[in-house]
Amino acid sequence: MKRNKLLIGFFLSLIVLILVEFFIYLNYSNFTRKITNIAFVVSGDNLDYYSNLMSGAETAAMDNDCVVNFLNVSTDAGVEGEYDLIKRQLKEGVDYVVSVSNHQQEINDYIYENAMTSKVIAIDYVDDYSMGQALAETIIGDESEKPLVVSNQENPGLMETLNDAGYSYDFCDLASFDFDDVKVHADSKIYCIDNSSQSVYYLDKGRIDTLAFRDDYSIGYITVKHLLTGDSLSKISEGIPLYYIVDRDSMYSEKMEKILFPFAR
Repeated sequence: MKRNKLLIGFFLSLIVLILVEFFIYLNYSNFTRKITNIAFVVSGDNLDYYSNLMSGAETAAMDNDCVVNFLNVSTDAGVEGEYDLIKRQLKEGVDYVVSVSNHQQEINDYIYENAMTSKVIAIDYVDDYSMGQALAETIIGDESEKPLVVSNQENPGLMETLNDAGYSYDFCDLASFDFDDVKVHADSKIYCIDNSSQSVYYLDKGRIDTLAFRDDYSIGYITVKHLLTGDSLSKISEGIPLYYIVDRDSMYSEKMEKILFPFAR
């Protein structure tokens, strides 16, 4: 009986020792593993606007020992606020900073003038001019008599293509436009340039006839992959359009569902 107790005690001690060593190994691995920290510094007061970009970035970071954080700079703080936040993130030790700014040229100049190109990149992948051209060609193809374009700003590609074709159109600033105004919809066909979930909602409700949007999910994914692998952006994004023109009939195709509703992927 005494011998059995000794054997049981020995095996229990052995099991405890194995568990302790396993626990130490796991914690040591976590401690010594290199974690890549990436901070996205974005313009504006509402982080929800960047939800698709965030989803793509987090998907690329998943299972790659990478942590992604999104930090927004208020509109009132302006480009100076973005400079300060970029500098602060680098001082705090993040590996990379990604700028998504409404002040693209100023940020690019700031990065180069301060020799930050190895640590800071600014997202500027989408050819907005070509996206505008594509939307203009859709408007012309629709033979729309009174097209109304709703966007944050005039798009040169759209404007020049429509003007060259002798097409007149009305423009309305996205921030002040009321998508629920029934009279506007009765008088005009509405074409929108935007990337927010709100515009997708209004497209589904028939308040927008055609939507031009950046594929922010893929842009976020490509950016993080580029930083983690060192592969060129052109190599990673090869074959990916990064913008789409979609209407209510095509928005629920298998391809468009994955792009418009990235959280369902």
